[in-house]
Amino acid sequence: MSTASTVAELLQTVPGLDMMQLTASNPEVSIRGFNQRLSNKVLVLVDGRTVYMDFIGSTLWSALPLTLEDIERIEIIRGPGSAIYGANAFGGVINIITRAPGDVSQQNQVSVAGGSAGLARGSVNLAGRDDRLAWKTTAGVQQLGRWSQDADPSRVDVGSPYGDHPYSVQSATASAMLQWQLSEKGFVSVSGGVNDGLSEFYSLGALRLFGIDSTSTNARVDLGLGPLYVRSFYNRFGATAQSWYAPTSGEVLGGDILSQAWDTEAQFNESFGANNQHVLTAGVGFRLKTIDWVFLTPGVKVEPHVNGYIQQQSTFGPVTLNGAIRIDRHPLENVGTRPTARLSMVTRVGEGRVIRLNGGNAFRNPTFLESYTDLYLSTGVDGVLVNSMGSEVVRERTDANYRLEPEKIRSIELGFLDQSNDSFRFEVAAYGYQVLDLIDLGSVSAEDNQLEFDATKGAYIAGESRFENETPVFWAGGGEVEGAWFGVPGLDVRLNYSFERIVSVAEDGSSTPSNAHPTHKGHAVVAWRSPWDLDVSMTVSAYSAQSWPIRSYDAAGQVAVDLVDVDAYTIVSNKLVWHPFGYDDLDLSASAWNWLALLQGAHTEYPLGQPVGARLYGGVAYRF
Repeated sequence: MSTASTVAELLQTVPGLDMMQLTASNPEVSIRGFNQRLSNKVLVLVDGRTVYMDFIGSTLWSALPLTLEDIERIEIIRGPGSAIYGANAFGGVINIITRAPGDVSQQNQVSVAGGSAGLARGSVNLAGRDDRLAWKTTAGVQQLGRWSQDADPSRVDVGSPYGDHPYSVQSATASAMLQWQLSEKGFVSVSGGVNDGLSEFYSLGALRLFGIDSTSTNARVDLGLGPLYVRSFYNRFGATAQSWYAPTSGEVLGGDILSQAWDTEAQFNESFGANNQHVLTAGVGFRLKTIDWVFLTPGVKVEPHVNGYIQQQSTFGPVTLNGAIRIDRHPLENVGTRPTARLSMVTRVGEGRVIRLNGGNAFRNPTFLESYTDLYLSTGVDGVLVNSMGSEVVRERTDANYRLEPEKIRSIELGFLDQSNDSFRFEVAAYGYQVLDLIDLGSVSAEDNQLEFDATKGAYIAGESRFENETPVFWAGGGEVEGAWFGVPGLDVRLNYSFERIVSVAEDGSSTPSNAHPTHKGHAVVAWRSPWDLDVSMTVSAYSAQSWPIRSYDAAGQVAVDLVDVDAYTIVSNKLVWHPFGYDDLDLSASAWNWLALLQGAHTEYPLGQPVGARLYGGVAYRF
């Protein structure tokens, strides 16, 4: 019953999760604050396989090789998850789980949808089983129109390599899986997928809006033999990325990207004790990443990673304890070996009621972009450039003692869950955390503040800007409350509210509130399956005002930071589904996403993002 057209929009009503749209194809997702362009603090998985883009530290949602119709469920960990999932599970984990091959509870399906704002979608999902052999295949296409043109097409001083291209994303995807059941507790599966298309994408600092023409592929093998589970997968991302707009008198900033990653993981699970009250899980993994990108220093960059972890879960009457510790080894000297740990206690306080207490730490590795960047960027002043450098470039050229520490977080959370009745579910959580060593581009440094002319660049160099750790320590606290009611057959009601406050504390002890996130968020979802083969839903999402620090350059080529406000906004969406032949095979639907924009105008979710408008569309789904 969702009106979502993308995976990220499916996540919009999750309490504690921030989803902001910069373009129709470029959402940024974070958990419990610290969202940004190139959001890099959430680890996104598809069936447990990481789709985190190591070279920029973000997720390119439009390049995921899956369709909405193939998703079975989405599991979310709010809070640090590095003790199990490793580096980069900083603010949380989002695991998108697709339908299992040969699932007899699911029918084959063909669906199409189209409407305003350039929306067009289509997908085919097929699956089957023959004794021990199960299979599935999925294919789909997606198109979303641009919310706005960032530059006037009539301007003669600004051009675009994409011309007046009206679409934010045009992509096609396909995937397949084959699974053989070896025994009751043994199986082997092979799977793979591909996504190809062009999409808009906002980058860091002065880079702004890019177009990425990419092909993303993956291949995977899974083997389960009783308590032992082994998987190996390969991710490849090849693309041409270039500025969507550029001065007609200058060069278009961009080039080719080839990012590859090979992963192998082995996990052992064993239960023991009376009634299997103890569960031991241990695992090891190896990940090899390579990147070849014109924005980085010349040559292919290679990073091997090794990890190992152990987790123990034990139940003593109404209390369950779970502890995990993990060691990650990073090849960069300044990162080295990093331990993470997590401890949780869940106490049953009645039938269907539990209290949980957990705490842990996590870290985020510097990305290839933050380590190896060697790029001359325009300051916005004609003939004046800034050399932007990664930490390893700085160490090599200027200061052998220069260090870029991983970002670090320590967190504690207390929660209560009540699902003692089939008619309702209630959950409340409160949390606090400390964040250190956030990575960002620093100020421009120049000797004697003199502009130096570089004949090879044909421009003056204002100085150097390097990625560095911020000195303030960030303290955050907040909570979420959610209730769901199912008291009337066919009627589902879900309400949730999230609050968060973040404060940065400088070295001198002074504190400054951070408002670069909505302090208050609320969602209401109502769905009714009527007795007349008609289903209707309404979703309301409300966000408080924000104030974002936006970097720019002054006339001398120096970094300037201005606070830019984003007004409070509300998104209201509705969907109507008709089942003309009952619930067996055919669905006809009409959706209105963010229809308030038709009455009061588009809203902006990020100061540099495009105004987000409405989508009105219809769809047909046929199951067989």
